[in-house]
Amino acid sequence: MENQQCSSRSGDMYVRCAELELILHDDVARAGELLNEAQELGCSEMARYYNVQGYVLFRTGEIDRGIQFLKKSIELDSSITSLETLAEVLASNHDDRTIEVCQRILRQDHENCSAHVCLGMQAIKSGNIDEALLIAKQAQNLATTARGFFSIGRLYRELGEYQKAVDAYSEAARRKYEPKGPLYAAMSSCYYAMGDFTAASKFSARAIDLNYSDDYTKDVLLWCTGEGHLDSNLDDLIEKYRDTSFVSLILAQRALRDKTLHKAREMGIKAEGANPSAAEMFNIAHLWKNLGDFKRALAACFKSQELGYSVEDRLCHAIADCYYSLGDYDASKRYLLKAITINPDNEQAKELLQLVERKLEENRN
Repeated sequence: MENQQCSSRSGDMYVRCAELELILHDDVARAGELLNEAQELGCSEMARYYNVQGYVLFRTGEIDRGIQFLKKSIELDSSITSLETLAEVLASNHDDRTIEVCQRILRQDHENCSAHVCLGMQAIKSGNIDEALLIAKQAQNLATTARGFFSIGRLYRELGEYQKAVDAYSEAARRKYEPKGPLYAAMSSCYYAMGDFTAASKFSARAIDLNYSDDYTKDVLLWCTGEGHLDSNLDDLIEKYRDTSFVSLILAQRALRDKTLHKAREMGIKAEGANPSAAEMFNIAHLWKNLGDFKRALAACFKSQELGYSVEDRLCHAIADCYYSLGDYDASKRYLLKAITINPDNEQAKELLQLVERKLEENRN
């Protein structure tokens, strides 16, 4: 496009480039920039523009506006592709309108894999797990593309069927799915959920190398490396992102395992001063806790919360752990109850709660 002057004056070409940025790199920010250029130049293919813009708006948090743009796209072009995008967006937001859009797709193509996956997502939202599993099997029999298998992996991941999700993601990879960053991140999260921390570390390292801003994947990798998994294979990543909070944390973890406590502290301070993300700040809190500095760990937990750390039960558990070590058992109990309410399967929080209850009983006596 840059070499063709007539093309560079066409907004339609910028829309197509925005599509490619999403397909190949999952770069929502760059896609948004290209769409702004398209809007300034003007487009003749407005259905395509509304479709891509709607998806980008949804990904950047403007959900209602994104849905309105996708509806405009369908008004101009009710093709299955346009309907699929709307169904995927609605399903991701657990919107009941998903069913109506999927039914519309299936009237045109009763073997549409994407529509089945979206219906499966909606079944999960409604608590119909058996129905969702049945739909997942049906979708798997219909899948013929890398994108289809990636969607099936996501459905199985939502169902907690992590090995089946990994199998679907692996098939997507075999079929050359792009972009690779989200694919590796998804595989990493599944392996982490299954307790295979070595595989989780390997795939999260690959994902971060492709998309450094993926905070959840950083969290997975930092948690795994903190437990000593695959740390020796991160040298390229460390060199590439040297002096960042993320790398300072990995180096702090290494020093902690080597019992070089002054080095671990030095790297922790460096990580704290390098504009850490929410996940990085949470892992800084974990570092201070391991170093026995519970006041500093507690402050880092609350800072992580301010930054929007998303794994709420783990955060509440960490705060409770700090309060317990500081002897504030009432506060510890309060946060443990929050953690267990969010995640009733958090057995470690339940064990700590028993200790807290004993301490409170001892104090009463």
